[in-house]
Order: sequence, then structure tokens, then C-alpha cells
Amino acid sequence: MAENTRIEWATHTWTPIVGCDAVSPACAKCYAALMAARLESMGQEKYRGVAVRVGNVGKWTGKVTFWEPDLVKPLTVRKPGRWFLTSMGDVAHDLVTDAQLAELFGVMAVAGAAGPFHREQDGVTERGGWTSSDGAWVPAKWPNMLSGPHTFLVLTKRVDRLADLLLGHSFRRMVSEAAYRWAHNRTTAGAIADSILPPWSDFRGEASGCWPMRNVFIGCTAEDQEQADLRRAGMQRIAAAGWQTFASYEPALGPVNWGGWQFLRQLISGGESGWKARPSHPDWYRGARDFAEAHGIAYLHKQNGEWVSVSEVAGPGAHHHFPDGATVRRVGKKAAGRLLDGRTHDGFPEVAHA
Repeated sequence: MAENTRIEWATHTWTPIVGCDAVSPACAKCYAALMAARLESMGQEKYRGVAVRVGNVGKWTGKVTFWEPDLVKPLTVRKPGRWFLTSMGDVAHDLVTDAQLAELFGVMAVAGAAGPFHREQDGVTERGGWTSSDGAWVPAKWPNMLSGPHTFLVLTKRVDRLADLLLGHSFRRMVSEAAYRWAHNRTTAGAIADSILPPWSDFRGEASGCWPMRNVFIGCTAEDQEQADLRRAGMQRIAAAGWQTFASYEPALGPVNWGGWQFLRQLISGGESGWKARPSHPDWYRGARDFAEAHGIAYLHKQNGEWVSVSEVAGPGAHHHFPDGATVRRVGKKAAGRLLDGRTHDGFPEVAHA
């Protein structure tokens, strides 16, 4: 499934992987588990058995499904977009094989790592050509139009596994081979495969034209200080290898000292929404905003969640008092809005497509 989305930092969701396990405090109120259970009840085979509904929350069963029909979706969309991979699971889950992950990165490479691509359904026009070695005339086929390039935001809570793969030679080879297959009739297969894994005799694993992929951002969830500390080292490894990185501080469940995260290209913050949503202190968002601004990191505040400072929105609603005296009121996601100190923050990093 590739759907247009109202998520503020993406234009599409891409969900070839569905299903997960709870691994940290942010997972307690996972919207994706509840949605997966709902979609199964509506008859969508893709979500069969991955989650159950328990009261007002969804719970993952531990089953993870790799839905191959969805792999091609970014290659069918013409307009350049920002694709969230994946909103219904975790790409680095242990039940997702290295080969399956390589297929995803192969698609992402074709969809924008080397610039625009050709959608098969747009057809070609024959103009000119050449004579082959056996004397046959080979017409040159030119795409009627080009699509993309697309940008991908790959979000995980399992940073270390993704770091090991992205820094490993065998996975890079698998991605190169996958890109070669997906490039058929879309871009020059040999060129993009070689730009991921160069055929140089003295190649030692250094960066190349499409590795790291300039159209891919690798991100992690960091909902509180403990989880931020656990995931920072892996994210540093990924950034040091040249990959563009981002962090999702959503739901913000505690203050975070962002010192040491200067390598980020984007920092996203947001409060929790839904049933029994946990409140966030506005200063937690401000800390993320101020850190990002001080270090030239694009900052996006996605939402305040269900709660907002009593000074921001008037009206009824339960109150939560923080130890420092700050008070927030539960007014609902829509009323709480996205404003932080009276303004919207929609920072996006520039993407240097080829």
C-alpha cells in the first residue's frame, strides 16, 4: 500500500512491512497496531494476524508480513514526494530478512538516488538507434516523460541492526543487485548498480555515486533520554558513513539532552494522541527546537498531541501538573494543534538529488 498521508513530514506512506513488537515506552500506545487490527477486521489480507485489539489499544502479535505487491508502489508515482517507510511496522525487525531489506533499498535507489526515473506505464518513443555487431538495427527508446525523484524517510527503533547492514559490504552488494533488477525499463540498470557497488579492482568500500543514497534519510525514534542514549551510537555510525539522518522525538515522553546529536539533518517533535495519551511538557519541544536551531538542523514540530499548555488554549479539559509548576490541559489533538510558542515549525532539509 502506498497512500497519500496527512503526516506532516511526509506525502506518502509505503508499507511493504507490517507487524512489529513493543521494544520501548513509545510502543505502549502504538497507533499502527490499532490500525492494523482494524484493517484486518475490514478484510485486508495483508494485515491478517499481525495485531489484535484489546479494549481501546492495539497489540502486536509478533507476526511480521513482507507484502511483495507493495514493493513497486514508489515506482508508479510521477510527482516527487517524501515517502515514510514504514508507518505500520519496523524495517529493521529481526523477522525481516536482509534480502527483503535489500529489495526495499533497491527500489529506493531506482526511485531517486540517481535522479528522475521512467515509469513503465508512460511508454517510450523510438528516435534513432545503432547497428549491433551482427548487423541488426537497434532502435533507441526514449522515455516519454520522467518521474520523481522521490525522497525516503526510513524510521526504526532497531538502529544497531540497520547500522550493521548499511556499513557492511554484503548488504551493499545485495542492494546493488536489487537495484539492477528494479531498474528494468526505468533507468540504466548497469549504471545504477555500479554506482552503488563500483566494479573497481581496487574498491575498498568507500562512498560512491549512489552509496550512501542521497535520497534516503535514516531515522530513529527517541522518545526520552534513555531511548535517545540507547540509539545515539548507532545513529552516529550511520551518519559517519555518510548517510543523512533524522530523529523522531514523538511521542515526547520525557526531556532529552540532545548534546551529541549534531549529526542530524532533521529533528521532528510531537506529543502523543489517542486514548489515554500521555502529556508532554512544552519545554521538551522547546529544547529540541533550540538545539536544532543552534546547530543548523531542520526542525519540524508535528503536533502537540492531546495536551497543550493552559496558556495556549482555553476551555474545559483535564489538567496535568508538572513538578516545575507548568500545567497542560487535555483538549484533543485538533484543538491542541501544531503551534509552538505561537508559530508553526515545518523545517525540511534540502535533498541534493543527482
